Parts: sequence; structure tokens; C-alpha cells
Amino acid sequence: MLSDMSWWALLRKIHSSFPDTDNISVDDLDKALAGNRDAVLLLDVRAKEEFEVSHIEGALWVGNDGELADEVLEKHLNDQKTMVACYCSVGYRSAKLAEKLKKERGAPDGKFVNVEKSIFGWANSGKPVVKDGQKASAVHPFSSVWGLLLNQELRSPI
Repeated sequence: MLSDMSWWALLRKIHSSFPDTDNISVDDLDKALAGNRDAVLLLDVRAKEEFEVSHIEGALWVGNDGELADEVLEKHLNDQKTMVACYCSVGYRSAKLAEKLKKERGAPDGKFVNVEKSIFGWANSGKPVVKDGQKASAVHPFSSVWGLLLNQELRSPI
């Protein structure tokens, strides 16, 4: 895996590109899901082929750029859902969507959040991913370059 410095530089780029985005760590997301899974709506902001390799359990696919987000939110967002957590591979696409949704909906801080390090950080820290409802052992690496941020044993073939 690339060094922590690479993650640091990437996170800095994401934060500067989307300064109004609220962020949540993979550990805090895991705690929120363990505490009350019904209170969190997970949105997967990756290409369909990435989602089909694996995703975080319970996540709903909203398209590579979140183009299906409004439709999914209308169908699945209710009063019980106190947080909508967006993730992608490393956090760029999901930060963009989280910020957009927060601004468009005039939402309070913490309603629409970006999962920092996204599914790469989730899987790298040993948290489970699923495929067709079953535990999966690989994550789509997005590309050969970005995939270097994903532990080698977790990378699916591209």
C-alpha cells in the first residue's frame, strides 16, 4: 500500500475541493451502523461494475456521479434515517455528492456525510464487504494507480 503521506495528500485535496462537506471516519461509521443500522442510509457512488464486485452491506448504488441519488433518497430516506453516508473508492466522488446534497437540500451539518477513505479505508481496516449478500474478499481497485491505496490482497482484477 502507498504510504500514509499519499493518503494525507489525497485527503487534503478532497477537503480543499469540497470544503463544505461533512466527513466521517470508517471507524465512526462502523460504530454508527452497529448502534442503529436503521439510522444510516449508505449511498455507493461508484460505477456499477465497482459496486458489483463488492460494497458495504446495506449500501444502495446511486451511480458513478450520484446521478440516481435523488431517486434513491425519495424512495429510501425517512425520518428514522438521521445520517446519509456517501462513499466511493477513496472519497472524492462521495465528497462531491455529499456536499451537493447538503447544499441542495439545505440540510444541517451531519445529515449528508462523506466517508473518509471510503471503501478502500473500510476494507483496509478489516471491515466486511459483501457481494450478493455474502461476504466478499475483494474490492474493485478503480484503476491500477488508485488501487495502490488498497491493500494488495483486497484488489480484484480490473
